[in-house]
Amino acid sequence: AGKGIQLFDQKAIDLCTAWITAIMTYRDKDTNMSFAQDPANIYFTAVNEDSLFKHFSNNFKRLNKNSLKGLDEKFTRWLAKQYPVREQLADAWGPRGLMTNESDNTSSVIVMGVKKLAKASPGRQKDTIEFLLALENHYFTAIKKAVRQTGYQGIFSTTNYWAGYG
Repeated sequence: AGKGIQLFDQKAIDLCTAWITAIMTYRDKDTNMSFAQDPANIYFTAVNEDSLFKHFSNNFKRLNKNSLKGLDEKFTRWLAKQYPVREQLADAWGPRGLMTNESDNTSSVIVMGVKKLAKASPGRQKDTIEFLLALENHYFTAIKKAVRQTGYQGIFSTTNYWAGYG
């Protein structure tokens, strides 16, 4: 599948939530408490040092071709909700918006990494960032919901990836 796929692929998200639920509801034989109930577990991080913005800043180099294709298809569907007709998208993004191979209604629109996106139109930049934020919000909300449904009441953090630092 590839690193980062759990952040946007629904099947991978479902697998992550099932895995987290199994871990957090496991009962310690000595204490008869689940990990969610154990007061020693005070902090939960949804994903260790990962973020779509980490992949974005690395120009998606760590995502494999199938993962990138899936991300592009999601972006295309997201854009179709924002702009029901491709010409509306082309107008919103302006002359530096759509690439030649993205102009017809059947082609996928590519999620650009930071280097390419820096040269794109402001409209494309805005929509790309909003899309990535929407995906991350969906992932982190699903993980938090799964964690809270186990009865865990401690501190919840989405990621310990410090974008922009270092």
